[in-house]
Amino acid sequence: MLKMKTLFKLAVILFLLPSVAKSQCTIANYLTAFRIPATSYPYTSVSSGVTVSVTIVNISTLSDVAYACNGNNYAGATPAWWLNSTTQRIVLNFSAPVTRFTVLANGINATEIFYYAAATGAITLADYCTTAMIPSGSQITYTPTAAGGSLISIINPTGSTSYTMTHNGLGSGSRVTLLDCFLKLAPLPVELTDFKAQCRSNDIVELQWQTASELENDFFTIEKSYDTKSWIDLANVKGAGTSMSVKNYSYRDNNKSAGTVYYRLKQTDVNRNFKYSEMIALNTCHEKGNGELVIYPNPAKSEVIFKTDVDGSTAEITDLIGFKLQEILLERGENKIDLSNYANGTYYIKVKNKNGEIKTKKLLIDN
Repeated sequence: MLKMKTLFKLAVILFLLPSVAKSQCTIANYLTAFRIPATSYPYTSVSSGVTVSVTIVNISTLSDVAYACNGNNYAGATPAWWLNSTTQRIVLNFSAPVTRFTVLANGINATEIFYYAAATGAITLADYCTTAMIPSGSQITYTPTAAGGSLISIINPTGSTSYTMTHNGLGSGSRVTLLDCFLKLAPLPVELTDFKAQCRSNDIVELQWQTASELENDFFTIEKSYDTKSWIDLANVKGAGTSMSVKNYSYRDNNKSAGTVYYRLKQTDVNRNFKYSEMIALNTCHEKGNGELVIYPNPAKSEVIFKTDVDGSTAEITDLIGFKLQEILLERGENKIDLSNYANGTYYIKVKNKNGEIKTKKLLIDN
């Protein structure tokens, strides 16, 4: 673990996902967390795969350090950074954006101040150990009490690959160490727990999805496809931004297609990074018909419309003695048939469905 003069326990956390909580540095686990020696940079975290390198200005290394936090002493011989001169600076550079790190700080002087800054995003601080060190905004100040340590978390929901800690140099023995408790920030930290499509009527598909948590989520784009290759943007639905509670979303698509339709979500964050959800499929919402055939207008002139509630039916136009004049494959819905070459008179329409059932209707043509 990285020791710094003010016990700066860096525990980078995935701010959003519940599974990350057990990997962050906390008051419950800091005594057993591995300290990165000041001489071991760049260092790659085994748990997260994130590499951190360091740049230091006006800082020495102290070989044997001990830390205090709420009466607990953390002793050891791991080399740490020693802060005891004029303005000093530690820059931590990560191979992936991190949203949170925790510092365990030992200080001895009420005039000491530590300033924190990120290359991107705004920083807030949280104090876990003692009132000897007071976090305010993006800095930590000692109170005029006896020397003590504190576990301080630096929180940045936007995430950054570079953080700078500046010490005002007024302490004579503060120390800092970085603990191996950090994780990289998911590029699009939206935990999608459910995404489904269901029929609400013959033409309406309702899409519903749910998130357990969101971080800087701007909006969702609903996309539709009939072949999984070409996608159509249907609408944008505003996201919750940053949320740690369950959020439910829905959208209704007017879908008249009788075949299979596919949907997916495109989630875009405030930085315009985006990620696609898994694709879901829905078979036709149209109810199975009974083969009912409607013919209009009847009598007809230059054309007639056959309307059926099933796919795959075959219609035959015959004369009065049963001679077949034309055969048409009918699709569900309206089918327009050209009659301009037919003479005036009476004809029969025979419709055969997939089951071989035949229905016959009379058609009058009067041009």
